[in-house]
Amino acid sequence: MVITKEEARQVAERALRELEAKSGKRMAIFDGEFGVPGIVDHDDVWIVNWNTADYLQSGNVFDQFLAGPIAVPKNGDEFVVLGTAGTTDQELDRWRAQRSRPAAKFYFSYYVRPDGTRLDTGLFRRQREDDMTGDAVFKSDGKWHFTITIERSLKGFNDTDLREVSEADARQLLEKNFGAPGSELYAPVVVDGSHDSTPQ
Repeated sequence: MVITKEEARQVAERALRELEAKSGKRMAIFDGEFGVPGIVDHDDVWIVNWNTADYLQSGNVFDQFLAGPIAVPKNGDEFVVLGTAGTTDQELDRWRAQRSRPAAKFYFSYYVRPDGTRLDTGLFRRQREDDMTGDAVFKSDGKWHFTITIERSLKGFNDTDLREVSEADARQLLEKNFGAPGSELYAPVVVDGSHDSTPQ
């Protein structure tokens, strides 16, 4: 399956309709305005340049929506909205590097309240299968720290109850419980010499 340019446009348009519903702003794909092409072939993806319809008409930065272009993979994978920190090529390189990285496993720690409800309290990450050297816990300082908790839990030492969760759930916990951006999900581990397993 190879996504065509027109199919990429349709994918982007559906994404923009959803964004319109959330933002209340009308979105549009570039069509040469300010010298910006609408859809560009970048080898394995189509890049769709877009912004608010008002910005495309006025060029006023106050009408601009701050987000990068939409990348639509030609193999049919889910589209992604790129960041704005670098050029399109730089943001694509970051995205490709993340895709090629072996999938990490994520765990919540939790405790059960007296009424039987469960409270998620911590977020843990194992980057390599059967290898604790990259294990980390996300703490309130907004950084990942090395931990032995995952290894102990998997070996039956139930100091901390861990539940494996999807990447999407881990990202949601990161944003909701810690107030950290989802981009921190794969941030590097801080080297501080600590083996502390607590999420604080």
